[in-house]
Amino acid sequence: MNNNSKGYTVIELVVIVVLLSILMTIVAVKFTNFADSATKAALDAAKLSVKNAYAIALAKNSAHPTIAEIKNQLIGENAVAVPTGIEVKINQKQHVVLTYSDPYCSLPTHSISDRVYCVGEII
Repeated sequence: MNNNSKGYTVIELVVIVVLLSILMTIVAVKFTNFADSATKAALDAAKLSVKNAYAIALAKNSAHPTIAEIKNQLIGENAVAVPTGIEVKINQKQHVVLTYSDPYCSLPTHSISDRVYCVGEII
């Protein structure tokens, strides 16, 4: 009897399936970490943009700007002036870059007409 079959054995197929499963798991983990890193970078960029807008408004007005004046320095429709700071939308979620009415970042603003002395973290 001649055993010249032209196919794969069950063991070869199992090994291929296991290897493909391992590769797919690695790719899925890397993609998840990449998405988390991108979100963190977008949050950091939004906070920095608000801080830069604060600095521009401060220079233009020669006085501490209001939340509304800071918002006016930002380009785009993703930023909205809210009583506690500047709200931005990242990955379909709302985040707020907090603003404070004292230079020590301890007294939060309560109105978009409040003068801003400090720009804080993004939440």
